[in-house]
This record gives sequence, structure tokens and C-alpha cells, in this order.
Amino acid sequence: MVSARRSLAFVASCLVAGAMGACSTVWGFDDLTSGDAGADSASADATDTDAVTEVSQLYYTSCYTKVAPGRVDRALRFYTETTFRAGPGGDTGSLSLRMTPLKLDAEFKPPPTVSKSEIVGATIIVNEASTNARGVYAAPVGYLTIDRAANPLNPSEELFFEDVAIPGRFTEGRFCSQWMSRSIVRGGTPTPPPMEGPENTCIYVPVNEGDPTPTLGFADYPLPCLLE
Repeated sequence: MVSARRSLAFVASCLVAGAMGACSTVWGFDDLTSGDAGADSASADATDTDAVTEVSQLYYTSCYTKVAPGRVDRALRFYTETTFRAGPGGDTGSLSLRMTPLKLDAEFKPPPTVSKSEIVGATIIVNEASTNARGVYAAPVGYLTIDRAANPLNPSEELFFEDVAIPGRFTEGRFCSQWMSRSIVRGGTPTPPPMEGPENTCIYVPVNEGDPTPTLGFADYPLPCLLE
């Protein structure tokens, strides 16, 4: 069994190479805490004082919500930057998220690539949400505005959310979160009812800057996103 620190040292070599995509595996919470990953990093010394304690990864995020029930083609899409920091002993840690909406075209399709040049509007920021041994984290956000250029329902108006929370479970490769909020449109009229439950799920797909935007179908969304 390879130690968590040894796994982290291997992640460091990936980062030195320039990006997470330089490695054959996309790393997530399980890799950094289970001690079973990174078998090809046997040359790394478990007592190496230079072992890295955090790792960053870019994700394409698509949130299927009651904003458009039954319509995954009208999902909310985000350019999501993450940083996971391993805690003492490697059993727990913290996850930071920066989720910025992606522009949609006239047919409500996302841009052809997951690129920073395609983002628009305000960024959802979650700073160092604590993760337990299973990678589960709470992520209260509060009030949120989706720019009209990223609105999957009507590009002529902004989309407003109140009391947003996106609790999730960070794991290797793809991971998921719930989307909980109250949705309101301009003028303050609530629509639809409070959003919670399996109909409101976000999927996070690991990518590199400039990668083609993943194509997702209904079966790609874990309904519900379990946090147990």
C-alpha cells in the first residue's frame, strides 16, 4: 500500500509537468486519502519533506435543475476551478470551488470548448469547505445571479437564486453535488418552488483548459447525488 504522502508527491510531479492533464489519472479526494493510489510513484519517499499538500483541477459542471425539469439541454453550465487541500493524516481535507457560468449560444448550447474566454457573469465562490473521510462537504453560497448570456431559459433576462447551497461528495474523477435554492426572476416573483431533492443535481467532469465541452445525457446525472 502506498502512503497518502507518497500519492501527494506523485501529484506534485504532475503539477511540475504543467497541468493535471499531464498525468494518466485525474486525481480526486479518494486518491489523496485512501493510500491505495499512485502505485507508480514507488520511488517517492514517504518521509519526503517536500510532499505536496494540495492539488488543483478544472471541471466542466452541468447542473440539472427544476428550472427546466426533464430538459438536460437547459442545464446550468459552469467553468469550475477546484483546489483540494489534504488535512493532517490525510483522512479529511478541504475543497475550494470557483464556479463561473459559461456562455450559451442562441440554441442554449454551451461553448465548443471549456475555456476561460467563454465565462460570463459572477463567480460562485466556496472557500475551503471541510471534507470528511468520504469526501462529503457542505457549501452554502447565498444569493446568486446568472448572467443573461448564461441563462438556459431566456437570454433576455438574468436568473436569480436565493439561499443557494451546493453540498456534494468529492471523489476521484467525476463527482457530484446537490443544488438547493429558491429561484426568483426579475421583479421578485418566486419561480419555480424551492429547489431541492434529486431533480437538482450537478455533475463535475474533469477537463483541461480548452478541452472540447463534454456531451452529457440524462443518464450522466447521478439522481440523486448521495451524500451518505
